[in-house]
Amino acid sequence: MKILQKLPTNVNIILKQYILSLIIYFIFRVILFATEIDRIDNDVRIIDILHSFLLGFRFDLVVSSYILILPFLLMSINAIAGKDFKPIRKFVFLWCSIISVATFLVSAIDIPFFNHFLVRLTHSSFDALKDGNAGWILSMISEETRYWIFFAIFLLISALYVLISNKIIIKSPNKDDNKIIKTRNYFANVLLNIAVFLLGFTLIFFGIRGRFTEKSPIRIGTAYFCNNNFLNQLGLNPSFTLLASALENSKNKNKNNNFMNDDEAIKNIQHILNLDTNTNNITRNNDPITDIYSNRNVILIIMEGMSAGKMKRYGNNKNLTPFLDSIANIGLKPDNNATITYTFDNTFSTSVKTFGGVFCTLFSYPIARGNNIMKIVPILQFDGLSTILKSQNYSTIYFTTHDGQFDGIAGFLYNNNFEKVVELSDYPLNEAKTTMGVPDDFMFRFSHLYLNELHRKERPFFATFLTGSDHLPYYIPKYFKPNNNEIKYQATEYADWSLRLFMQEAQKQQWYNNTLFIFAADHGTAIDATYPMSITHYHIPFIIFIPNAKEQQNEQLSDSIFTNIASQVDIAPTILSLLGINYQNSSLGLNLFKEHRKYAVMDATDDYAVISKNYLMIAKNNEEKQLFYYLNKDKNNYATAKQNVVAEMDLYARSYFQVLDYTLRKKKNQLYNRKTDL
Repeated sequence: MKILQKLPTNVNIILKQYILSLIIYFIFRVILFATEIDRIDNDVRIIDILHSFLLGFRFDLVVSSYILILPFLLMSINAIAGKDFKPIRKFVFLWCSIISVATFLVSAIDIPFFNHFLVRLTHSSFDALKDGNAGWILSMISEETRYWIFFAIFLLISALYVLISNKIIIKSPNKDDNKIIKTRNYFANVLLNIAVFLLGFTLIFFGIRGRFTEKSPIRIGTAYFCNNNFLNQLGLNPSFTLLASALENSKNKNKNNNFMNDDEAIKNIQHILNLDTNTNNITRNNDPITDIYSNRNVILIIMEGMSAGKMKRYGNNKNLTPFLDSIANIGLKPDNNATITYTFDNTFSTSVKTFGGVFCTLFSYPIARGNNIMKIVPILQFDGLSTILKSQNYSTIYFTTHDGQFDGIAGFLYNNNFEKVVELSDYPLNEAKTTMGVPDDFMFRFSHLYLNELHRKERPFFATFLTGSDHLPYYIPKYFKPNNNEIKYQATEYADWSLRLFMQEAQKQQWYNNTLFIFAADHGTAIDATYPMSITHYHIPFIIFIPNAKEQQNEQLSDSIFTNIASQVDIAPTILSLLGINYQNSSLGLNLFKEHRKYAVMDATDDYAVISKNYLMIAKNNEEKQLFYYLNKDKNNYATAKQNVVAEMDLYARSYFQVLDYTLRKKKNQLYNRKTDL
């Protein structure tokens, strides 16, 4: 502490308050750990426990920084002015006492809450109080003596905090004669104190941000680093989760969409899926199409911005994707043990956001009005590819070129049965070239270390890749020689070339002949602007590539080209069907080998669209709906002449979105063990 005494008064006081707060948050985390010690079994590594506590320090630092940035600003006024304004000290003391003690109360409440619900406090935790149950809840708490222990700890800690803070803030002497900040020149002294303030403010700003990574500040998902749910959540600070969830909920796009009545929406989807309308759900069997590919590895490559409109197969004449075109055109081979591909030519993404592409592809639900489901607090769980394949003894891994915490993806995936997320922090620092991280070909080369290790475990593996090089800011490695002059075309060429290199290297691996490769995209690119919503922004490739293919006997597998309308949400059920896995499908995705989709729904935050084999219906916010014959780029609006078509397509979309909204509310309620009407 002698070192602290030599610092300027403003720095000395704020630094001591930091230390005091961090110690108290640490105490609450230790208590929570002790109450849940039974969840630590022999399989949990000590290093993972330490990692969780280290993450906890980072979240506690964020909360402390939010609280102390104003006190630092006010105390710095004293330092810069060379005065000791007592009212400022008193205000800082009251501010720290009231706000910090409030966060300690949240930490105390959070412990029994987590013990019961296994989730940290969020704004949803208090929903029951809105339902007229406040009296019952207070009675329940008062009758549980164990809860009073935590309240007593809170009172003791808060009292100590106030007493120590009073000594630090009110009674500490002013160090205005300290030689570090006092010179004979008044103006030099002011400039020096301003420099100290700017440095301190910058450090607190980064404390609030929680991370130095450019793409994303600290998020709830940052705490998720393994598949142990308790350790993932142990690192969180409940004041952080409470504030983050409240802010997220306050955004209009994350509120209930209210497209229509829940029951009506469910009945409509049941009718579309030919399900029994006497039930109140859409769960049905996803029957496998074959079992000849059971236990094969699965590699799913989600290509950033790879519109079908960039491919020669769909009319692009710039030769941007020679490799992707070559595999899309393979089709079925007459001889046994040959490579075959299934190509779904009319597949559409559900959004133009990367988080939407990842979520919809893996978990078979759409997004609505730009709502990032991966950011919902607490993090929800879905029966997607990772969950179902892990239940079939698959290893699961996800690769991305950049910061995995961007859009909350990594934390969400860890909470949804991905065992490892390989992201920017896992690559050598010198390989990151832009905000998008490492180039695609480096990610693919790097991935073979992991894939070969998974193969040695003698279990099938499921690996998902999210590429990044076909996205601004573009980076073209010097060792790649493009054919086009414009950098945006060069980026697509390079992305396609990287895929070729990956597959060439994969052919050398022992696991290659026992693997299904799937090529899709998170979304397309707005190449064509014929209509208010660009079709090429949503039209994406979907190709299943099978080396060492077995002879096909199933009539549904006798064709290699599928031209019916398909949605991104259909990718997972189709893959699982090909793997011979029979499961209960409660999503909105279809098995394209057995089922036919009449419409695909596309979300654009404020607007949405529905596409069929002939029509494109666009519903723009607060405007009349539009209907186009899009195959020949007809710009005439047929909405008036085809009102029945518009009504049917719009009903489909609203039912689609409302079932999603209903499902999200159901999952939130289940987290808190509350009754639902499902």
